[in-house]
Amino acid sequence: MGKNKENKKSEKLNLKLGKKDKTISKGEKDVFISYSSIDEKIAEECCNFLESRGYNCFFAKRDIDFGDDYSIKLNETIEKAKVLLLIFSKHADQSKHVRAEVGLAFSNEKIIIPYKIDDFAPKNLNYFLQLSQWLNGSDGNHQKHFIDLFERIYTIIKPQKLLSEEHLAILSVVEKHAVITEIREPISCGCFNTYQFIIEQNSKLNTNQILTEVINNLNNFSIVLNALPKCLSFQVEKLSKSVLKIEDVFNTPEFTQSTGELVYVAGCNYSQKIITCDLASEGHLFVFGVVGWETQKYVEFVINGLISRLNHNDITIYLSSIYGGFKKFNNNLRLGESVYHSAEETFSRLKELTYHAVERIELFKKYGCKSIGDYNKKFPENKMKYIVFAIEEFCSVQILFDKDFEKKFATFLANAKQVGIHLILTTARPESSLISNLMAIDFNYSYAMFYVTDEKTSIRFFGHANGTKLAKGYLDFYKSFLIGQDRLQGCE
Repeated sequence: MGKNKENKKSEKLNLKLGKKDKTISKGEKDVFISYSSIDEKIAEECCNFLESRGYNCFFAKRDIDFGDDYSIKLNETIEKAKVLLLIFSKHADQSKHVRAEVGLAFSNEKIIIPYKIDDFAPKNLNYFLQLSQWLNGSDGNHQKHFIDLFERIYTIIKPQKLLSEEHLAILSVVEKHAVITEIREPISCGCFNTYQFIIEQNSKLNTNQILTEVINNLNNFSIVLNALPKCLSFQVEKLSKSVLKIEDVFNTPEFTQSTGELVYVAGCNYSQKIITCDLASEGHLFVFGVVGWETQKYVEFVINGLISRLNHNDITIYLSSIYGGFKKFNNNLRLGESVYHSAEETFSRLKELTYHAVERIELFKKYGCKSIGDYNKKFPENKMKYIVFAIEEFCSVQILFDKDFEKKFATFLANAKQVGIHLILTTARPESSLISNLMAIDFNYSYAMFYVTDEKTSIRFFGHANGTKLAKGYLDFYKSFLIGQDRLQGCE
């Protein structure tokens, strides 16, 4: 039972940098931590702090197994360690074990760093510590002094798991504002790196100040900070970009095994997880951004996802691009007609769909069906097709609306999901006036590729007044929905 308890404690200590095994406690040690058992708690905190930054430490409570010969283990470890860190106190000065450890380090000409945690002056250890440079943590603010300790050790020896300069720059800012309990492994995905820090909860945390300091430290303005109660996550644009490929995404289990009527891939998130959605349950999508090419590429990505799972008996797709886009779909059997390249043709089809939605509603009433799903279950031999209409630069079509049709269109948006008709609208004009309040209700999900500066627009599409800055290009964007946001990357 005792050994199991020790193993559990060891595993808890090793939950740093994404590790869940005892890899830290094996192999050569960078730092040998010498301490009195009475000061074990502070020694453990110090060990956690240094190991979270990549150092491999020797911590006796964890690294000495039952049955091990302590004297042999002690000699072997100190001989290979680069630094002996002494948690110095009155108790350490009186400990025979600590005296033996420091004496071995001294005779092996190891660098000894005393970290003082009380006001006691050394007596028994004074001979070994005369030439050492002390660090004073007797005021009890150890998290602050651990930073100085890390910097001191860093000048002597670099950690076995070396943090990048970018990671260290962010770390130096975060630890000034919050107590870090864990540093996660960096995650590389597409065109940005993600750095996560688990922190003690602090309701007064100034995230705007933290982000500003990180931006200044890195001289990189394409940074997004996601702040949760106990986690700060920084997404930093890479200098060299990489874009995900469709074939790598559509063959993943997340997509092939997902359930739903109109499943598509929304993108890949910071943890390299493929995010899928069901357009049938969402209603409509709104994609907006400064660069029209980017929005068109994303819509093509969504349409490709739908086509890869559905045949022409399940879905009819209409496409509109006033810039002559979507040509790759011209000969697809799922396309209802050739791509529309004028606002007038698009408006005409849109009006027909509003009438068709009313006809479907009447049909559902006749047969006692609540939705297209109910109808298709009742009449499996004569299933009703889903209809998807993707309109690039919707503002060019909306200028043709009169007041009467705008009301009909708002009603159509509210009922279209029920009857299996879904719109994907794009625009390069991120203006709150583009979509009325009544229409916006039915856009539960939206995708953005731009920096919102207008407060009304930000509230309309993101649910708050703080603009969201994104890296332009490389299909890097935000997915905004009723319950929150997620930064995703699309595919080419």
